[in-house]
Amino acid sequence: MDLDTWVRGLVADCSRKEPRFKQLNAWYAIGLPPALAKAEGAPENPRQELDDMWPFSCPDYENPLPTPDIYLPQTCGQLANWLCGMMLKSFETDMSKQKQVTPSSIMSDFELVKFRLQSRSERHHHLLRVDSKPLGHSYVLYLPPGKTNGDYVYHHYQNNCNEAMPFLTLNEWLASPRSRKRGDPCEHINKLREIRWFIGLSQREWIFQTFTLLDTAKVRTFASGKYHDPLGDKPRTLKMGGVDHSTQGQDFMLFRLDPRDFHKNLVDFYGMSGVGAEAARFNLEDLGR
Repeated sequence: MDLDTWVRGLVADCSRKEPRFKQLNAWYAIGLPPALAKAEGAPENPRQELDDMWPFSCPDYENPLPTPDIYLPQTCGQLANWLCGMMLKSFETDMSKQKQVTPSSIMSDFELVKFRLQSRSERHHHLLRVDSKPLGHSYVLYLPPGKTNGDYVYHHYQNNCNEAMPFLTLNEWLASPRSRKRGDPCEHINKLREIRWFIGLSQREWIFQTFTLLDTAKVRTFASGKYHDPLGDKPRTLKMGGVDHSTQGQDFMLFRLDPRDFHKNLVDFYGMSGVGAEAARFNLEDLGR
């Protein structure tokens, strides 16, 4: 069982424009999984709150643009928190609080992370949350069961990678083959480690390949930060200075994932949004068997 199919179906449903999916989209956009959406202080009508705030995000709030059909998560950390909250039984979104309560759950030593990855059970699903200060980026790697070798496939979930990178939505990223990785996840950790010391040509190529949809062949002729945005079809400037190798600190959290917890959260999420399980792109009853 590969839960990536569930993730892709969920994200697709959260991005549907039909009126009945407005609340589902709103919970996704503000990054609240069921546990937080039902908590004290959570918005009762998240879609209305997003619509009310919309004028203030427009260039002229007195003459706002038309209200969009859907909203999307705006930051990488918000999206990573939501994915962890949806896929796990529980997740503490406040990293500083997490460090105080269970400091051992957050790893910053690369060799320890690799050891944990290498010693994980091949029979279970795992989720690796990554927070990289040099990249200014947070994202999630989903590691399905299986033997880690050259043919092992795992999944990378992210949206835009800090202000230095082109804007990117999770929907656009999932449509790219780059969201599926092949090989040993420890190689990904090794590449992250290199960013601590310098940003050379090979590191820049890896960053382009791993965190953007840009043509990596163009990086060798990359000059003055100019490139043509394949998504917006217009020239843009990419400031690699936004990737700061002098800023140290990359935190990792590895979780064993139980599909039953993910399934329960899916049922709750569709139910509380008023959509109903029957409208999902997958059969929630079959998933729970």
